[in-house]
Amino acid sequence: MRSLVRVAEQLHVARGTVAYRVKRAQEILGHDIGDRRFPLYAALLLAEELGAAVLSPARPTA
Repeated sequence: MRSLVRVAEQLHVARGTVAYRVKRAQEILGHDIGDRRFPLYAALLLAEELGAAVLSPARPTA
């Protein structure tokens, strides 16, 4: 789903909120979210399924 309006309606937030969050995600990733859509979708599915196991902060390596 690529419509900001539809996503905003489903999340019950303003369209501008969705646009801001997408922009912020792209800034964090360092590229447009459409450039690597499949890996992003897979990561989001894993995060939803595995939760804290994959969302915990990384431990520093020695």
